[in-house]
Amino acid sequence: MRPGLENEQAIGIGLILQNNRDNLVKGLSTFERAALNAQIVEVFDINEALLWWKSCYLDHAIIESDCVSIVHALN
Repeated sequence: MRPGLENEQAIGIGLILQNNRDNLVKGLSTFERAALNAQIVEVFDINEALLWWKSCYLDHAIIESDCVSIVHALN
């Protein structure tokens, strides 16, 4: 572990783009190390998903998350 980063933890990120028939269009999964709490990481993940979605030139998005507190904050 790198010095000074004892509080880091592995965070799994999964992003899926589906079409209007729920078919997989694109998928991305990765792991990152972060010293942030899970809710902050979830916000960053949603931002990453929106940037990825925008780069695909799509015009409609539905964001799903398993982090209830972030979903309520976004609604």
